[in-house]
Amino acid sequence: MSRIMEAPHDRDLELEEARLFERGLAEAGTVYGELALTLGEYLEGATFVLPNNEHFPDAIELSPEGLETLLRRVISYTPLSEDDPLSLQFIRPEEQEDGKSCSSGACGPAATPGNVRGLLGRDGNGDWIVPVHVQDAANPVRITAHFAWMAGAMLLATADANPPRMSAQEYEVRAEIAAVACGFAPLLLAASHVVLKGCSGVRVHHGTALPTDVLAGLAVLFAAHHNDARGLRQMKGLLEATQQEALDRAVAFFAKRPSFSARFRADPSSIALHCDFGPEEGLFSRLFGSSASSEVAAPVAFARR
Repeated sequence: MSRIMEAPHDRDLELEEARLFERGLAEAGTVYGELALTLGEYLEGATFVLPNNEHFPDAIELSPEGLETLLRRVISYTPLSEDDPLSLQFIRPEEQEDGKSCSSGACGPAATPGNVRGLLGRDGNGDWIVPVHVQDAANPVRITAHFAWMAGAMLLATADANPPRMSAQEYEVRAEIAAVACGFAPLLLAASHVVLKGCSGVRVHHGTALPTDVLAGLAVLFAAHHNDARGLRQMKGLLEATQQEALDRAVAFFAKRPSFSARFRADPSSIALHCDFGPEEGLFSRLFGSSASSEVAAPVAFARR
């Protein structure tokens, strides 16, 4: 009886979560479409950058020199020059009242992205100054995602692709979507939900401005934009369970909206002003719809293979 009584509440919760996901993805999708229009020539030929030995062959030491090597490797997957002069600025957390900490970062203060990202800039010579939180530096997942975000922000600044007025949060989100557009969704997804274990217990670190489900949706859009179904499948195999589930839900979301997917594949910038996914399309319309709709069965293939 209790399960029957709880079912409507659970259903309402699922519907609310679905609405929040769709709204968040629509807002992020609009920015993605705008960047696809503004940075089209920069982003042509982009593919997923995976956290594997193929994309990151360097032996990286936990040192300023090693981290700079990692940053330049990340930058090499963008239109930016990996030889541009830059320096790392290391940021230490505030001292804790009890003086305790541990290497995992689970006990110390959270290294939230906004605390550090706003410090990115150039010195008097025009060289990049890239801030790095020391707790992020010690975690491979967090530091690669951090550098991916920095690369997105640096690309926006170099291409003069930022609007004249933005809040700090809008800046974070925009640079993160630019990083996705460069192919860094795998790195960002990995950092969006990181379980840290320390002497004070377990906590989840969210190292991205966007939530996991929205980043997963953007990853599917990127795959459709660049026809990179293979990269999407490879990425899923490298992610943790939480991110894999989010990716499956995103694939299913677009598979039920083939008309939107067809329009987006034909012209990614079509969602620059307004991103409207439309309602779910029924089985028969998906099976026997227009030839244009049938072209976007790709998301279904992602899920099956």
